[in-house]
Amino acid sequence: MSRIKIKQAAEILGVSEKTIRRRIAKGQVQATKGKTPQGFIYLIDINDDISPTTQNPEELNTENNASNLPPNILDMELLKKQFDLKDQQIESQKKQIESQINQIEELYKIIPKLQSDINKISDKSRWWKFWAA
Repeated sequence: MSRIKIKQAAEILGVSEKTIRRRIAKGQVQATKGKTPQGFIYLIDINDDISPTTQNPEELNTENNASNLPPNILDMELLKKQFDLKDQQIESQKKQIESQINQIEELYKIIPKLQSDINKISDKSRWWKFWAA
């Protein structure tokens, strides 16, 4: 039997942290309450025979294998998943930035034309001046 944090249990089971906390309060999930300098922390007791029910079979196999591993390896697996997700987010943001840079370059090309149009309009005499003469 190993112990993991509420956040890790929520990620493994594919539910929210609030759901895990509700299940602890109802007694559906076994947890140990530990004291830390910042307050209390709940550590979920994980049995090897418990399997997540909300995930597809491919993920189920990997999660069952993961539950047999020591907590340090579980932490490493979760960190790897988080790094992969962050890498994908970074790539997406890079593409957005490149798109915005292209838009800015197009705007810089339009600026001289707009300035010349403004100069043409300001060079014309004012239409209302002939009424004042």
